[in-house]
Amino acid sequence: MTRTEVLAELRSIIDDTVAPYAWSNARLMNWLSLGQTQFCRDSGFFRDSQNYTLTTIPGIMTYPLAPEIIEVLSVWNGVSQVMQDVQIMLFDAPSAPFGWKVNLDSSYLALSAPPDAVYTLSMRVWRGARTALTSQGGELEISPDFHLAPVEWAAAKAFGDHDRERQDPVKAADHLANYKAIAREGKRAFRKLCGGETAIVPNALYLV
Repeated sequence: MTRTEVLAELRSIIDDTVAPYAWSNARLMNWLSLGQTQFCRDSGFFRDSQNYTLTTIPGIMTYPLAPEIIEVLSVWNGVSQVMQDVQIMLFDAPSAPFGWKVNLDSSYLALSAPPDAVYTLSMRVWRGARTALTSQGGELEISPDFHLAPVEWAAAKAFGDHDRERQDPVKAADHLANYKAIAREGKRAFRKLCGGETAIVPNALYLV
């Protein structure tokens, strides 16, 4: 579904198809965009090792992260992995990157020591959509199989809107339940795509 088709589907579901609309295109597109992000958070999409790099500046330890990044999974300096530093330990002596953390400042990645030179670090991340949906542009990035997820999420927001006489808590709850069902399917699809099936294997030490 295109952005226009998704918007039309949402307007049909919330019965707001005739101008003047109860909800503007801009507001509905914002909810659809946020719904796509929520689907990514709930399902596991997307893993990305191609699009995010960090170029260090000598002496600078902290760097802002792109807003669509949900979690930094790993950091690499060429073929060498920079290890995650789960403790907040900072060092004054400049060095090549050897540790990173995201628990120092919100939405920033911090190196454990100031870099002693310019390094281009690549990141593997869990992210949402790289482009937000707006009334002017953008398209859904998630698989077409799950395009109704942000529609159902946005419908729940619309029927829960306290600023409208058409607020309907029952319909809001129904659409939120529909969204959660699609998100569960998305999570299963993500696990299959990533080979994330769980297996219980006995310890070989206890096998006769």
